[in-house]
Formats: sequence, structure tokens, C-alpha cells
Amino acid sequence: MKKEKEGFLITIEGIDGSGKSTQSNLLAQFFKQKGISFVQSSEPTFGKWGKIIREQTAKGKLEAEEELNLFLKDRYEHTKNLILPSLEAGKIVLLDRYYFSSIAYQGARGIDLAKIRQLNEDFAPAPHLSFLLDISVEIAWERINQRGVHLDSFETIENLKKYREIFLSLTDKCIIKVDASLEKEKIQQIIQEKCLSRIYQLLKKN
Repeated sequence: MKKEKEGFLITIEGIDGSGKSTQSNLLAQFFKQKGISFVQSSEPTFGKWGKIIREQTAKGKLEAEEELNLFLKDRYEHTKNLILPSLEAGKIVLLDRYYFSSIAYQGARGIDLAKIRQLNEDFAPAPHLSFLLDISVEIAWERINQRGVHLDSFETIENLKKYREIFLSLTDKCIIKVDASLEKEKIQQIIQEKCLSRIYQLLKKN
């Protein structure tokens, strides 16, 4: 697959309970209000492979390599069918989770981080901007338990610690770390300002 850079790829990453979905939805509302053309999506998707991931992680029965393979299949279809076509059309693509999450989550299960990155970057375009919502494991755990829903195999205290450690070790230039313990409105303000600044910079280059 050809990696296109005409559009603008934004991802929101972080451990469970960091507020990714909330911030993704708020940013989508902001783009709508500004009349900015965008596509919003999330991973795992609700396609064939994404559904399998959700079902199996709820049961906690996947081996690490099998889990990674399912995420790669899901992301490949997502990239082919939505991400690349949208970028080629010059749109903003807004994702709730992307391959940095695979690096953190499957990496925490013992798979080499460089291997996970390479397998993803062989076909998936790198983000222009990735917001890492960082929060303490204690606060995240409290938020997760307040949901009142069944916890999947990713959501344990020890796992959250491993995920956070790997996320914080990532040094990609596109990553902007944001304090996710702030009020959601303040977090969104930071995200909006960074988005508009980076998009403007890209337009000037083009």
C-alpha cells in the first residue's frame, strides 16, 4: 500500500480510563462546528476482525501472537478501506486508538516492541499528530470500575502499569503528551490548539 500524506491523521492514545473516547468525540464536535471535513473512527473496529477481538478479549483466551495477528488484520482492513482513502481525499482522519496502542498492549504481553512497530508500519501510515492522554493507574482504575461493566482481559492494575510504561517510552515526534487528570474541557482546549497549529503548518508546506 502507498502511504499518502495529503490528508491529516490524528490519533488519541492512552491506557483504559484516560478519556480517549470522550476527547475524540469532543474533537469531532469541534471539527463539525468549524466546518472541517473529517472522518472519525476507532480501533479495534466493528468489522469482522474487530468483532473477533472484542469477543475473545472478553474471554481472555487469546495467546499474545494470536492477539497481535488479529489486530494487524483488523488494522489492515481499516487502513485499506477507510484510513488511506480518506487521507488521499485530503480529509482529516480522527482515530480513537491506533498502532501505538498495539505497541503498548501487545508489547506488555512480551512481544518485541520493534517487531510490533515494523509489522504495523509496513502498511499503516504514521500519524501526523498523536495525543497521548497520560493519567495515573490509580485514577484510571477508579474510572474503569465506575463504568459498572464487565472488565475485559486488558483491564487489570498490573496490565495498566505495563501499558503506561510503554506508552511513556515512545519518542515519536508526532506524540504530544497531555495530562489526562485535568478537566476534560482543558484537555480538549489543549488538543484543539495543537491540532489547528499543526494543520496550519502542514498547509503552509503544501
